[in-house]
Amino acid sequence: MAQRRASPPREQRTMAEIEKETHKVQAETIKTISMMINVNVDTLETVGRQIEMTEGDLRKLASAQEDLNESQRLLNQIRRGIFSFGSTAKAKPLPLPNKMDGHDKDFQCKVGGRNRLVRLSTVMYVASESANEFYSSVPYQYVDGCVVKKDMKSVSLFFRGCYAETVGTKPMVIDFKAPALIPEFVRELKDRILQKGAADSTVRDEVRDKMSAGTARGDALFTLAFEDPSKAFVVQEDIVKKSQGIIQDLMRDYKDLETQSKKDGKQGAIEMDQVTDLTLRGLDIISSQLGDIKDDLEQHMKLLIQEEQMMMSLTIQADSLTQQNKELLAKDECCCVIL
Repeated sequence: MAQRRASPPREQRTMAEIEKETHKVQAETIKTISMMINVNVDTLETVGRQIEMTEGDLRKLASAQEDLNESQRLLNQIRRGIFSFGSTAKAKPLPLPNKMDGHDKDFQCKVGGRNRLVRLSTVMYVASESANEFYSSVPYQYVDGCVVKKDMKSVSLFFRGCYAETVGTKPMVIDFKAPALIPEFVRELKDRILQKGAADSTVRDEVRDKMSAGTARGDALFTLAFEDPSKAFVVQEDIVKKSQGIIQDLMRDYKDLETQSKKDGKQGAIEMDQVTDLTLRGLDIISSQLGDIKDDLEQHMKLLIQEEQMMMSLTIQADSLTQQNKELLAKDECCCVIL
């Protein structure tokens, strides 16, 4: 009779069960933090859209104010008897994906001395001037930063050393046909880099080290320099995109630790100091997001108050104009001369 296989020691089986259960709890913790952050991202986007809508309403009210002012001016002219009306070439090109309206940004320029279109989409495309095909595409995680040339007509993009085998070490020089668009290009590029985060763990460690030394995350992830510092401009960051990149990096770090734990035979359970660090980082993100939400809500409230005040002022002015028109039409001696 074949001998029965010996059961593993009770201690080993118990430790494996504990590690498996620990991994489950840790995964749920990280998942919960991720969900909370994503909810805050949605909230920031919603509040941002509400602010844009209110700002749009304010612009419409301002336009209405201008119309009323013009009506007042014309009415005053009527009173005076005058009513007048003012008078990369070696690469085999591939079909360029269709442009996504509201997301993609196109820039006409020269790359390598040839007329090209640079499209910032899910990746950065270097395409034909006609936008029919592209010659190269660069993931945003590969971009380390850029230098704006002193002539303010071109920029040099630099790539991270860890991707040198893929994209090489030479910078990409982009000469813009409309140099005034350089600030917009840099802003859009930086936002996309912040949104994607850092796929390489070494880069993520470098970014955290820079942030520990007092550097803002955006500046730690994307280096912006100017050959002529006197011509430097400030690049505003998209809060929502930055939050999306932060959670991406947090989940990448967790997945790396989880994978290593499984390789070590620990069922995916990671060390307590590691999960504590990830949890604290997640809570820091949530705390920062709540601060951003508070600021956005306060801004929205101020805009709504401003909108209410403008509405009251416009109503009073419109009522006054209506009354003046009635009085003017009621006068038999009213006459106007059309020039």
